[in-house]
Amino acid sequence: MTVGADRQRTESTPIDSARAAPFLSSFPRVVAARPSTAPSTLAWLAPLGLLATGGLLLVAIADGAARSGDAWAEPLFWLGLLTIFVPLTGRLLLPGPARAERIGLIATLGAVLYLVKVLHSPVNFTFHDEFVHWSNVQNAISTGHLFVRNPVLPVSGDFPGLSSVTAATAQLAGIPIFTAGLIVIGVARLVAVLAIYLLYESVSGSSWVAGIGAALYAANPGFVFFDAQFSYESLALPFAAGQRQACWAELRVLRLHSGSRTGLRASSDHAICGGLFAQQPGANNLPRLRHKSAFTASAGEQNPR
Repeated sequence: MTVGADRQRTESTPIDSARAAPFLSSFPRVVAARPSTAPSTLAWLAPLGLLATGGLLLVAIADGAARSGDAWAEPLFWLGLLTIFVPLTGRLLLPGPARAERIGLIATLGAVLYLVKVLHSPVNFTFHDEFVHWSNVQNAISTGHLFVRNPVLPVSGDFPGLSSVTAATAQLAGIPIFTAGLIVIGVARLVAVLAIYLLYESVSGSSWVAGIGAALYAANPGFVFFDAQFSYESLALPFAAGQRQACWAELRVLRLHSGSRTGLRASSDHAICGGLFAQQPGANNLPRLRHKSAFTASAGEQNPR
């Protein structure tokens, strides 16, 4: 009887919009994504994916020619990139594709462009930062500890996220560090493009705008090589994009439950936490701070004043 009365009293409580309005006005407007009216079909996804694979073949031929010093390698490389990028992006520019097809197109674009980097270095790491982080993973496996100082890039030891994930993947699957690194960064690349798509969709309320925004992000100069190398920013950027998307999702819940003080407080806390942890350097450094605090406390117990 008491439970029923409490429920009736809760449902009859008016929405306190006057109290919630000042808090909600401090956040950007969150637009609910409108469902696409286009029929759900993936008919163009397979042909465009096959065409992108052909562009990837051109890139592979260009890489081999470049290793031989042939002058025509660079034009063929750019032709391969255009063959990958232009058809997929052109389809995204059209208003007809449904949301499911746009997500498939973006995922295909991100995956194929990542394979361009893999074809550049198919058997081992070649970039400077990749050797640094390969050493960090090797140290984590051999010593069983994170935060091991690397004399080549000392600050890299303070951000062990990539090292821990790659070391765990290599040990659990029984594969080399290079193969584990390719898998980890490949999954991170897929997460990144999908999170960026969902973020644009949440902000704009349009799957068309979201597809164009994600494609424009993939067109930035660092996307193909710099953001695809085995380095900590290649893993941090997907986490940042995912956290930002989570913040927008929490803000949507916040607006839907703005009449409930409890819901308002919980949603605001989650949104604030999402914004804080989207700042990846600070979030990644929390274990380091705890490590130092534990060490300091231990030293204080051993050497009391």
